[in-house]
Amino acid sequence: MGGGGGAGYVYIGAAARLRAEQTSSDYIVSASIGALIGAFLSRARQLDIDALMTWAKGLQTRHIFARPHIGTTHTLPGLMRLHLSGMETAMHHPDGSPLRLKDLEIPYEAVIAGMRTSVYDHMPATMRELLTTQVRNKSLSRLVAERMLLIGTFFNPRVVKPIVLGRDPSTRALRVIDAVGLSAAIPAVLQYEPRHRDAISDAVLTRLREEHAVALFADGGVAANVPAHIAWEGVHSGRIGTRNAFYLALDCFHPQFDPRHLWLWPVTQAIQLQLPSQRPYFDWLMRFEPTLSPLNLLPSASDFDKAFQWGWNQADVMMPFLLKALEPIEWVP
Repeated sequence: MGGGGGAGYVYIGAAARLRAEQTSSDYIVSASIGALIGAFLSRARQLDIDALMTWAKGLQTRHIFARPHIGTTHTLPGLMRLHLSGMETAMHHPDGSPLRLKDLEIPYEAVIAGMRTSVYDHMPATMRELLTTQVRNKSLSRLVAERMLLIGTFFNPRVVKPIVLGRDPSTRALRVIDAVGLSAAIPAVLQYEPRHRDAISDAVLTRLREEHAVALFADGGVAANVPAHIAWEGVHSGRIGTRNAFYLALDCFHPQFDPRHLWLWPVTQAIQLQLPSQRPYFDWLMRFEPTLSPLNLLPSASDFDKAFQWGWNQADVMMPFLLKALEPIEWVP
């Protein structure tokens, strides 16, 4: 599942349609909003999606966002702090201890982007100021829109590199909310910093920064927005015990002719340049349209329902093909 901010809520409806056919994923690899939704879907094969929707509709801004964090952090600065405290209530064991990636029933991996130290250390002062300065006398939506247009700066393998959380045993010790928050930390827009840090996660992230020679982490979508190649590598490394897999890629962040989305064309076009390198690694690409605005990060109850129905309807169209593709093949020696 790829990233795309609020546009990605269509994935919930698509997943519900698949599960209505008793078809759930055996392996989920995702980035950004896809990482958030994928984490919930990975909790259990028999997940109560109605309960998930009810929980999501009850979220308020204070449950997810806050003012920017001042101090040391693992992610790039942003206009808002993403803390995901509201997600903690759903991602813990009965005894109150946090769910970690290793605890999820369905194998799950979140893609994050590591900003190369060599680039960050030589970033022009004007760029650093743009990332950190809080501009006054502008609406938050206007500021977010302006910063979103800067994301194209990061779509360069010389600037960022993809890092996969959950593939190796050490990163599976990360809290689920930390993996999600890091993968959804949109450069210059959302800075992930939990309200309560976890010593185990901190140790893992410090090691990753040293091992990969990266200064800070950012949204996985800037490194691999539809991470099909990463999923293919996971399958072929034995992640799910078979190489006989059907790869279904979900994309919500592509150029759309809806006037509400036209201002994002430079960003969506830049992301689409990643797709040719991913095409050899997926069997089917579902591109969702319509979607909510990528800026609609915490939709109203009615918007959640619209996104759910859009996702359900678009998955329903391809359902006959998917079921046919998943039929067992009789082997005749």
